[in-house]
Amino acid sequence: MRGLQASIQKVLKKYWDGQSKLVVAVSTGVDSMLLLHELEQLHYPIVVAHVNHHLRTQSDQEAQFLVQYCRDHHIAIQIADWNVADHPDKGVEKAARQFRYRFFSQVMDKEQSRILLTAHHQNDLAETVLMKLVRGGWLKSIVGLQTARTFNAGWLLRPWLQISKEEILRQAQVIGLTWYEDQSNQSMVIQRNRFRHQILPALIKEDPQVLAHLGDFHDQLTKLLTFAEAELSKYDEALLDGQRLKVTEFNSLPSATQDLYLKHYFNQAHLQRLTKDQLNQALHLLSNQNKPQGQLDLSADWRLVKTYQYAWLQKGETAEAIKSPADVAMIELEELYSTDDGKLFWFSKHKSTDHLIASFNLTMEQLPLQIRKWQPGDRLRLKNGGHQKIHRILIDQKVPQSKRTHQQVVVDQLDQVLWLIGRKTAWVTSQETTQEIYLYYQGDNHDDGK
Repeated sequence: MRGLQASIQKVLKKYWDGQSKLVVAVSTGVDSMLLLHELEQLHYPIVVAHVNHHLRTQSDQEAQFLVQYCRDHHIAIQIADWNVADHPDKGVEKAARQFRYRFFSQVMDKEQSRILLTAHHQNDLAETVLMKLVRGGWLKSIVGLQTARTFNAGWLLRPWLQISKEEILRQAQVIGLTWYEDQSNQSMVIQRNRFRHQILPALIKEDPQVLAHLGDFHDQLTKLLTFAEAELSKYDEALLDGQRLKVTEFNSLPSATQDLYLKHYFNQAHLQRLTKDQLNQALHLLSNQNKPQGQLDLSADWRLVKTYQYAWLQKGETAEAIKSPADVAMIELEELYSTDDGKLFWFSKHKSTDHLIASFNLTMEQLPLQIRKWQPGDRLRLKNGGHQKIHRILIDQKVPQSKRTHQQVVVDQLDQVLWLIGRKTAWVTSQETTQEIYLYYQGDNHDDGK
């Protein structure tokens, strides 16, 4: 059996129940078209999910081709259109990804599927690792694509992360596969294309095994960071008082542990782009006994404040400022926010029974959380596995039209709604929890989705 099919069977054997349908994301590029073909040859029960982004002149032609392909091969297909009028002026790539994965989630729900398959391959992984290495930063930022991660109460699987693009192209040509090339993939203005067409080929010429080496490096680093995070978390009870760092206890650690733990501490505020010099300055501030008070600006938004026996991260000009959701996009843990009705809420990684409304098991890819106005099509996951439209919840709770217009939601980085602010929370579960986030709310109880 070919390696392509063996890789698919290996990962499905571990995560698939053997009966439910498999949703496969297909763009009409060679990677996803070959994945579709191989799944078909293995006689799996598949449903194709395709998004017409309307970003290229041939987008409609590709969608029509895929519809005809599925009709000829008796394959179910679901298509979504991302209308041009909905394209943002900035951040098109991120917005397109959020639209895609929201649609994939909807298809999984409709088809009662717990598996989404994508055709990311070994070259994609290598490019991502190289780009992040060149950009610099902390080790944690290098970890990206995984063979399996939780998604929509199921799994997003990438069975071909050990398969090279060369092997995919070779097999596609052998079977005479038809696919479409995205012309934007040739533009050297785009950084990823420079790595894809210039840098990575040069490295492969230097060592033909570089793809495997980078994949192995990524795998080792992922395991090491998972272990390190678990070990560093064991220090939290001794070193933290709420969100404040105990300076004396911190300085009693070995220097290497101080370095690692301070990164762990900063990670909780998603400060992962600090330079080595900034980290050294922070360590010096904490260890300097001749300066019991002081502060260090870490970014435009954050500073480290030290006052005698405690140090903490402070956001903006005033740490105690209460923000309105209308004024923010990104949620910072431990910050107080105010609803339109003046009630206070906050998110934390620390559990307390006081005012606890909900908890969410989230992967790193889902963080940080964001606040935005609700949009048509927004849905909230229920405990029974189904969804309820935000529009319907607002109607059921008899929210006046004047307030509906300004109603906001908390979403993750996949644009999944976690909380209809002040009204209802989502049911979120994960078998690969990297962080449990707690929601605290000062006010009357509301309809908890859990």
